[in-house]
Amino acid sequence: MHRGKLSLSGRKPYFFLLALSLLTICGPALADKRVALVVGNSSYKSVTPLDNPKNDARLMADTLRSLGFTLVGGGAQVDLDKAGIDRAVQSFGSLLLGADVALFYYAGHGVQVRGANYLVPVDANPTREADVDFQMLDANLVLRQMEAAGTKLNLVILDACRNNPFGGRGLRGTGGGLAQMQAPEGTLISFATQPGNVAQDGAGGDSPYTKALAQTIRRPGLGLFDAFNEVGLAVMQATGNSQQPWVSTSPIRGSFFFAGPPPATDAPKPAFVPPTPQPLTTAPSLRDQSDSMMETVRAFYSALANADGNRAASLVIPEKRANGPLSASAITKYYSSFSKPLQLVGLVSLGDNRYQADYSYGAGTHTCHGSAVVTIVQRNGGTFVEGIRAPKDSCS
Repeated sequence: MHRGKLSLSGRKPYFFLLALSLLTICGPALADKRVALVVGNSSYKSVTPLDNPKNDARLMADTLRSLGFTLVGGGAQVDLDKAGIDRAVQSFGSLLLGADVALFYYAGHGVQVRGANYLVPVDANPTREADVDFQMLDANLVLRQMEAAGTKLNLVILDACRNNPFGGRGLRGTGGGLAQMQAPEGTLISFATQPGNVAQDGAGGDSPYTKALAQTIRRPGLGLFDAFNEVGLAVMQATGNSQQPWVSTSPIRGSFFFAGPPPATDAPKPAFVPPTPQPLTTAPSLRDQSDSMMETVRAFYSALANADGNRAASLVIPEKRANGPLSASAITKYYSSFSKPLQLVGLVSLGDNRYQADYSYGAGTHTCHGSAVVTIVQRNGGTFVEGIRAPKDSCS
């Protein structure tokens, strides 16, 4: 059984602006107030049932409870109809008042309709596109509950990337996969797989994504972004690279650890530390290199937003800036044609000098969303864009 693709209004993302300060949202004692709503829908009445979502939800509920989260309803909310999921989200919003961390987890069917992501209750049975608003839950309503509560950190986790179960019903605005979602400030949205791809339901009772997530967030000392990166690597390994989890995030203030920060090390220092010979010219640290590369990506997308082909091309390696799609003239011509300028909505490091950039722009009367993997290299003391790989954008 495969899980189908979802779309969230504004989602395709894995594009993120990762801003970490030295503040900590949670300390070793996990003193922050954490609230979670965990939903797993398996027993669909009018479309193909799913084997694992209810198991996934129970696994996540047990894991989050052990990490200090208060759960809506006291545990996993399984096989909810439309009225039930509406009540659960309302209860979630009420419990979030005064909370520091909000987490919403959903496993089950999800569909994209006109660029918005909808979560499918077990009693949904739409026969036309107009039924969707009344029979399904717009995922953006969950974000609104979080935003209204003013929580410091919001996490939305969607293991809902299954095939569209209503694909044969002629719902014209329904698209394949989940749509890109734009994360409000302080929000991270994690999808079980890339936009347009299908996530595996998994063998042994749990999906590969939820199994990796539950194992990873129990590990002390893993920061928020490190944790989701580890989950992605684990899922790719478990699925033979056929499934790659996707993350969209906005700037997040502070640091967060599901299972607490790394323990302080008070190891005694040796009486004498021999000096380390230094070259006359000290190479930049890995952190400095990483910061420089990320700033290059930001500068490149800032130039694209302004349709400034000369500035953008100056940040590209020389052999690719002379002609082709990364030349100054091509960049100016293409990006000046947008009805709304390109906007970078997320940026995150993927390791190995690669960065994922999420963006949106206007094309005529449509709003489009996309993401790209940007490869950066350092040459002769400079930092340059070597290449860009981008799947097809989604417009609505």
